[in-house]
Amino acid sequence: MKLVEKLVLVVMISTFGLTCSSVSNRMMASVGIGCLAGLAAGALADAAKDKANKEERKKLQNQIGNLFKKKKSQPEYKGKIVGLGAGCLAGLGVGYYLDTMAEDMEQQLKEAGMSIRKIPGADGETEELMIQAGDSALQFLSDSTKLTEESIPKVGKISEALIGYPETKIRITGHVSSAKKNNPFDQKLSQERAETIRDQIVKNGVESSRIYEVKGMSNLQPLPGIPPTDGRNRRVEIFVRAK
Repeated sequence: MKLVEKLVLVVMISTFGLTCSSVSNRMMASVGIGCLAGLAAGALADAAKDKANKEERKKLQNQIGNLFKKKKSQPEYKGKIVGLGAGCLAGLGVGYYLDTMAEDMEQQLKEAGMSIRKIPGADGETEELMIQAGDSALQFLSDSTKLTEESIPKVGKISEALIGYPETKIRITGHVSSAKKNNPFDQKLSQERAETIRDQIVKNGVESSRIYEVKGMSNLQPLPGIPPTDGRNRRVEIFVRAK
């Protein structure tokens, strides 16, 4: 199938508003914009050949992007994550996909004091997203794997956002507040904190197969400008990449 024909088919899909819905336990529906798996992947391969096809790829991105914005604007989806469904990642490209994801998640998470940080790759396009859980982050009680009361609802919001984007993979890092170096207790605690968040988001409906790394960092990565012993370093960070 030629690229133009693929684009026409994508437009037809967009016009009919192909969607899929999934409702996780204790969460709102995540509404996916269908891209027809395989179709978009072929368009992406063609688009890499020459400048003309890159322009066609941009049209494809715009078509899906317009459908995405139209779906988000509908009253019944207010306050919900509107994900990009199967095939969208291949057709839109990693950077565009993650940028669209970041915009959608940002709107939903900011109500809970959270935001999304885009991490660029060598080509300048977005390569990874970091979920920033506000000034308090996803924090824990001292010497404990128990989340603070302020952090518990944030995990639920983050889980909902992740469910809306199944074509991504997740890594989780755990941290402690300590001045000691190479302390086995700190390493174990930071690992268990990361595992606590992993277990919770899986319980909330995120597929465990999407989580490719869960790692304790001990006190090796304190927050910028924050002393290692500051309690704000007792945290877990979540990163999202394309599969």
